Amino acid sequence: MLGLKTWVLALLLLLTLSVSVVLVLLPAEEAHRVATTIRSASTEKHALLVGARRYAVQFALTPEQQALGLGGRTTLAAGEGMLFLYGREQNLCFWMKGMRLSIDMIWIDSDKRVTHIEPEVSPLTYPNAYCHNGAYVLEFSAGQAAARHLMPGQHVTF
Repeated sequence: MLGLKTWVLALLLLLTLSVSVVLVLLPAEEAHRVATTIRSASTEKHALLVGARRYAVQFALTPEQQALGLGGRTTLAAGEGMLFLYGREQNLCFWMKGMRLSIDMIWIDSDKRVTHIEPEVSPLTYPNAYCHNGAYVLEFSAGQAAARHLMPGQHVTF
């Protein structure tokens, strides 16, 4: 039996269409691994192309990474962003909970075509939700979609 000092509480936020908070009792090593996974949101940068324009994006793959998203960040460089991958087309809703910077939200369908752009969404819009159909959602710092001439119908490669 492990001593009480080897156990810690880990708080996992799971977001789909609503917020669920799950309190899990884990051994210290496992709690650290889970916390690191949640924070990382795949820190590796991946190439994403829209036309001839190249971007460096992080992938948000797991529900935990998707719940955190860009929340808490204070800066996001031009040409960088986060791509949320859901695997199938569905109604995807995003809000600005925990956000500290304005962003452009770009919905992409399963054929990897831009279907909708929600420009310059401010953290002050929380708790409003922005919902559109897509299989992916791309987030850039506010104004990047217009500055880089992104438009519905454009093909995205990643």
